[in-house]
Amino acid sequence: MRDLDDKIIYALNTSIPTESFKGQVNAEAKCRELHDQLESGYNYRQEAIKQCIVTCADTVKTLKDKREENREDVAVNKQFKSEQRKV
Repeated sequence: MRDLDDKIIYALNTSIPTESFKGQVNAEAKCRELHDQLESGYNYRQEAIKQCIVTCADTVKTLKDKREENREDVAVNKQFKSEQRKV
């Protein structure tokens, strides 16, 4: 997380012009562009997390079905519990 914070601070520092460059750079446009990039990154991350949850849930469902078929299979029970903790 700290690395991400450092990158955001760096991007802010390079987006906002100093006094000597105020006339040459449109600060509002730069900030809007940075905001759009951050929002896009957050949306991509959120979709990746949702996809991961769906995949893990499907795996848990499959393992649950296997476990119901054979209650004595220790490996399946162990894998089922491990996957269940991830969700």
